[in-house]
Amino acid sequence: MASKENSSAGALLSQPHLRSGRRSRKGVTGRAGKSPLSGRKVMIWCGGDPVRGGSSAFFRHLFWQLIVHGREKGAEVLPVTNDGAEKHAPLCPPGAARAIANGAEAIVGIMLSGSMTEWIMASGMPYSILQRHPGDPRRVVIDYMSMIEPAFSRLAKLGCRSVGLLMPVSETNAALLEKMDETAGALGLEVKYEWIIASYSAGHEIVAGYNQFQSIWKLREKPDGLIVFPDLTASGVVSAIVEKGIRVPEEVRLILHRNAETPYSIPFPCDWIEVSIREIARALIGSLEKQVAGEPVEKVVLPIPVIEGE
Repeated sequence: MASKENSSAGALLSQPHLRSGRRSRKGVTGRAGKSPLSGRKVMIWCGGDPVRGGSSAFFRHLFWQLIVHGREKGAEVLPVTNDGAEKHAPLCPPGAARAIANGAEAIVGIMLSGSMTEWIMASGMPYSILQRHPGDPRRVVIDYMSMIEPAFSRLAKLGCRSVGLLMPVSETNAALLEKMDETAGALGLEVKYEWIIASYSAGHEIVAGYNQFQSIWKLREKPDGLIVFPDLTASGVVSAIVEKGIRVPEEVRLILHRNAETPYSIPFPCDWIEVSIREIARALIGSLEKQVAGEPVEKVVLPIPVIEGE
């Protein structure tokens, strides 16, 4: 039986002005100098709980930046974190139901599971979501494929002959691995299966990075270049390298992930995969603004640059 919150959410979503995401107030989207979101209630939904774990520093900072950016646009932001959404699928999770009961008119979603995405898409409200793969135009996509060629080229330029990769399983798909093989072959780099570790370690990325590097370094043949994503996994890798006294860059070259807005120091030289949370937040909120204003929306694909270390 549906909970009271879920029932009320369903009733709310049946109202035409909520299903279209547009209130009957006049002039909201047409006032010069004001965002179309000004005065509207926007739910910011993070599928991983930033307080109790389950999300990297990247997603925690993005969640907070979305709250800030939404408020800067004049929106009343209703933050929602994962409150056991999977247990309630396909019904509205309690946190989202409360936001809708409080008058939410639009949704921004990050770190979403399949059921969360389906629920948002079926809500009838304007939405923008951060996804791994291009879909409908209301999605913003981080193009992980875009980092492979510059990262591999950089390592080859630095004299590497072999490359390994540590990434979350959620971002490591067949297309990315195929791109790795093609790029490595074109550059004359060796990539072995045991040097690629894709794991699910939500909430335990630092420990995972530490253990994953240890497992690679125990191998008889080791890569002389390593690409690590995300930031917390990279932190675990750095800890393992310091503990073992490995010389960087003499024994291994590194390209590590960091957020452009929250760089961190490490005790040896490396290059960086750099992602801007402000750029992602602007793209997600911008997509929502266009929808509320009745403008056409196109999908946004954000590349990941490789930044040479100083």
